[in-house]
Amino acid sequence: MDKREACYRQLADGLSAVASKHGLRLMHTPDNPISLAVSLAGLTLNGRSDALTKLGARLFTQGCSGVRVIIPAEIEAAEGRAPTCVGGISLPGFNSHSAASTEAYLNAAAAIGQTPEEIDLFLGRLDKVLSEFTRRIPQEKNNSL
Repeated sequence: MDKREACYRQLADGLSAVASKHGLRLMHTPDNPISLAVSLAGLTLNGRSDALTKLGARLFTQGCSGVRVIIPAEIEAAEGRAPTCVGGISLPGFNSHSAASTEAYLNAAAAIGQTPEEIDLFLGRLDKVLSEFTRRIPQEKNNSL
């Protein structure tokens, strides 16, 4: 097994554990040997998914590059958001891996050159950010009532 495959397995196992700890789940993506996805279903605030983009921003400020939070076209449309438009062409679900995605998710990849220590560091930061994020949800719900 090469280093990237070992890192992929470590990342998959770690994401599964962190996701489970926070009531989330690692999504089944058997045809993608590089990227993994964690469903963010259930982490919306007052039925809005835009708070999830703050999760991605927080990970970025923690030094986690390459991680993306994806809000699928179906959810954007249900919330009245216009699809991304590039060169006059409408691109629903532009950031998603598939226009058919139905739930928000966090995407992370096992990259060439990545080390096991970097994966452990990322998983620790993800756990911290998810803990902070889930603590804030009840406070923000109460403030919006």
